[in-house]
Amino acid sequence: MFRPRIGIRTRVVAVAAIPCVSLLLVAVGAAGHFLQTGQHARDWAAQNGRALEPVVTMVEAMQQERQLTMVAAQRAQPVPALAAAREHVDHALADLTPMGEALATIDPTGFRDVLANSVTVLAKLPATRSGVDAGTLSADDAYDYYNRAVEV
Repeated sequence: MFRPRIGIRTRVVAVAAIPCVSLLLVAVGAAGHFLQTGQHARDWAAQNGRALEPVVTMVEAMQQERQLTMVAAQRAQPVPALAAAREHVDHALADLTPMGEALATIDPTGFRDVLANSVTVLAKLPATRSGVDAGTLSADDAYDYYNRAVEV
């Protein structure tokens, strides 16, 4: 039988080429992964930048409502500016809600828990307001609630 002879040069090239090609494939895969991770981080940062102003507005509005609620709770009478502060908080939360959903879409694993916690705390806002207005919620409990709401 006729067997072609493979030269030494061909064998050395084959021995060197196989690991080089394998390394190249691994490097291309890693570069693709890092590129995707970088794109994700850029999207996250951009959405966070867009959400910054509504977050600051909401926190300031919540702090203003907290202050006026404390005044109303201590006086046991309505404070005229409290209704406007509550409306400002409601508008700020309405502006902020789509931002939270967008962030949860970008990072569903990490941010979804934060968003759920925020929704849980903020869902108690109407009950807290009603309790303050009715005089059934103590100033300390109202203060604690508003602190939790600002922290989330």
